[in-house]
Amino acid sequence: MIKDGYMFDAENLLYNATAIGIKTFLRPSCALEVIRRYQHFIPGVRIYVADDSYRNISNPLKALANIKYIELPEDSGVGYGRNRLVEAISNDGYEFMILTDDDILPPSREELIRLVKYYFVTKADIIAGSRCDNGECKRNRGMIVQQHGYLHIYPDVTLYNGTNVETCHRTDIIQNIIFAKPAILLRKWDDYLKNNDHYDFLLTAKQNNLRLISCSDILFDHIKDQCQSKSPHSQHYQQLRTQRWKDLIPYVFKKWHLHSLDDEVGNTVTFNGTQHAIITWAPTKRVYVTSSNDTFVTEVLKVVNAKLDAWNWCRLIYEKRANHKSWLKVTRISSCAERVIGSLSVAYDRPTQYKIRTQLSVDIKLPKPTCDISHHFMQLIKNQIITNRFLSINYIVPLSGDNKVHVNRLLTLFQTMQSYEQSIGMNNTGRIVLVNMDSTIQLQEKRLQLQFPSLSISVIRTIDSRNRAIALKHGVEYIRNKTNYTDTIFFTTDTSLLFPKDFGLRIATHVICGVSGYAPIVAKCLNCQDKNPMEYPNSKLIWMKFEMNALGFCLSDYTSAGGYNDQWSAKWDAESIDIYDRILYNTSVLTINRIQEQDYYHSGMKNATLRYYENENVLNRTLPPSTLSSLMTNQKILQTLVTVLNKALHADISQEELIDVWQAYSPKQDAIYYTIMYKHVEQISVAIVQYKY
Repeated sequence: MIKDGYMFDAENLLYNATAIGIKTFLRPSCALEVIRRYQHFIPGVRIYVADDSYRNISNPLKALANIKYIELPEDSGVGYGRNRLVEAISNDGYEFMILTDDDILPPSREELIRLVKYYFVTKADIIAGSRCDNGECKRNRGMIVQQHGYLHIYPDVTLYNGTNVETCHRTDIIQNIIFAKPAILLRKWDDYLKNNDHYDFLLTAKQNNLRLISCSDILFDHIKDQCQSKSPHSQHYQQLRTQRWKDLIPYVFKKWHLHSLDDEVGNTVTFNGTQHAIITWAPTKRVYVTSSNDTFVTEVLKVVNAKLDAWNWCRLIYEKRANHKSWLKVTRISSCAERVIGSLSVAYDRPTQYKIRTQLSVDIKLPKPTCDISHHFMQLIKNQIITNRFLSINYIVPLSGDNKVHVNRLLTLFQTMQSYEQSIGMNNTGRIVLVNMDSTIQLQEKRLQLQFPSLSISVIRTIDSRNRAIALKHGVEYIRNKTNYTDTIFFTTDTSLLFPKDFGLRIATHVICGVSGYAPIVAKCLNCQDKNPMEYPNSKLIWMKFEMNALGFCLSDYTSAGGYNDQWSAKWDAESIDIYDRILYNTSVLTINRIQEQDYYHSGMKNATLRYYENENVLNRTLPPSTLSSLMTNQKILQTLVTVLNKALHADISQEELIDVWQAYSPKQDAIYYTIMYKHVEQISVAIVQYKY
């Protein structure tokens, strides 16, 4: 929603100060449909069409009296055509323009007006809606990283600070449905590029520090398939585009000094420096399902079943039939996850009268059993994805009758964490939200605030209930109403948990919006009687791999997954496993790091057993696969950083030399997490070069 206090006549601006620009080639019927749609929504709007189609084809656009038709030189290309559109609209004195393709339909009059409002509220240079293909709206935002000849495209990732509109994000990536001033768009395309213009345009915008905004609630239909099927020139058009892509990519690489591109759909393109590009698809393997890989199929079905309702007997079982056509294709997404697509012969596990057999289409993210996250994170750091991030970590603590006793102990731990964070220059602006769901608990926010003056403490009430999902949902909504940023982090915890002073730093390290979440594995003490396990030299500890009541996510990823489901009222901790599933498998998040954290304990549950969380108190189903991540220690970070920097600098830096630089650059040795995550690696690299050479 738009924040209050901003009013202007967006409708009048759209009708009287805005022109529409459409670039078309060999698809006049499609362009005509787009024109009519804009004329229906904005009667009287001035429409400009730039057309470089061949002269010998039948073209009804030339006869239209209510548009300005710009006849371009034959086959002059997209870049040339868009530049001429912008020039014509600018020369005719229009203050704003919508620039679009000939196969993208506008949504509605109301949504176009809202896009204009968002432009001003978000202070955009260029704003775009979301392009949707057959109902799927993907790759409409993301991040571009250009470094050392590599161009990395990270789609569907939100890494900039939030805007004043919850559904709009600052981004490096937008689609070709933009609203802007013509003056901003002048000469932003390359006349030489008949195709392959989009990355070039986005890199130019980034080079010029333009503020690009993408809005997820303004949906434009991409009717590419329908256009291709209607056009008599479809085959020639497609062949021409494919060949031009191969012919023009070397020009783009040379212009931007690139030798490798990782694009937004998983392809890798490398340039060999001559006249052509070598196209290398993302590494894949095709798996024909047989009895020899039943274990792998079982893991895939765990993920598929995890996305189904647990209460309607709708389990899927793999069918081993002689003539089945089951197959799977596996593509590496990251060091922690793979994408699996394909088809499986399955049967539904439900009462006999409902049993049906079917061929199931599969398209899932499958976490790897183990994952070296230090290398994964160092790659993100190297590409400047997690440097200088806005930091707001909020803690949500549900309270009921049996866990109220440790509130003061928990707040004391938060105070210790805060002191440590301030000592290393980490400024966390988040708050602690105590959600009281038990009327027998008497907590006064003012008294707690006086007792712990340095902390931001809120106490909120919910209905009397053992429903942890309702309490957590209330806590998240409270945080949402108190923050202006979609990249806010929240972490759920209980009063029985004990964590070290750098725990907030660990949360900030592992939670990256659109990329990763955090579900640390806690060690439970079986004989500590609700005391700190550190006070018991002979404490009996077990790792609770089936417990997920402590979770850290970005608010934006939580929202994308649909939030907590309070159907799990009777099963304590099941709501956390459910939201874990949905964030991991239904959003852009690649990994939720599961780490056996050091100095992280649960002091409660005197009679704790693995069985309690393995069978009785979680969902009525097998836990889906999750990545057991390696512990990201300072030592491992240093080792990985040495490898990355040596490769980047073509140097021979030893770990001892790196530590010397750390001590000069960041005197606190225990602040390596913070220095790496929140300082530019380039600055560190310069310091190392100066030190060594």
